[in-house]
Amino acid sequence: MELGPNGSNSPLVQPRETFNTLVMLLLASYDIVFQEVPGEVTLALNLSGCPNRCPGCHSPHLREAVGEPLDDELLTGLLARYGNSATCVAFMGGDGEPAEVNRLAALIHDTANLKTAWYSGRAELSPAIELANFDFIKLGPYDPERGGLDSPDTTNQRFYRIEACNAVSGTPATDEDAPAVPTIRKDSPTDPTAAASTSVIPATAPVSGEGTSASSGFKMIDATELFRKKSLI
Repeated sequence: MELGPNGSNSPLVQPRETFNTLVMLLLASYDIVFQEVPGEVTLALNLSGCPNRCPGCHSPHLREAVGEPLDDELLTGLLARYGNSATCVAFMGGDGEPAEVNRLAALIHDTANLKTAWYSGRAELSPAIELANFDFIKLGPYDPERGGLDSPDTTNQRFYRIEACNAVSGTPATDEDAPAVPTIRKDSPTDPTAAASTSVIPATAPVSGEGTSASSGFKMIDATELFRKKSLI
């Protein structure tokens, strides 16, 4: 089936078949966007089958398992078509299959000159995610009382930029130097000074309740402030 971008002519809304043995993501729609990853022209891949049930979710239709399997062939076809127009590819969802998100992000890094991002609705980073495969990661469920990333003063969500630890020397941070990875909670502090101790998160640090990250040598830097609207005056 010929795929179209997100819109009225998009054919990507179909009932999901039963796949008992295959692990895959389902692509419900896609679009070129400009706000989800500040400073980047992003090919956003909207994935269905979301296991989260965030109150006030702006895309409740993505809870259903609809769309086409996002396999290597479909992904490389999208990259061939839109890779020259975009600077980043964002997986919007995929919390049900984080290992597959990780695998496809690695494929993008290996085959295309594009950055990668993941929008997760989980409060904690999945141990299936290797930071080396990503340039940006958003964590946190949507809380209608606190708003999304466009409300950086109140939101419980965090947007991280991924960088190599000690890039100059090439030496990754040690476990002794690694601060604890924060869990995004409803009562998490929004004061930048209160959150400063967890703004840089080496991948060697444990993720609470989910083991450790497999990407030793990379760190997560809180970049939520990028979503603050700048005055034109």
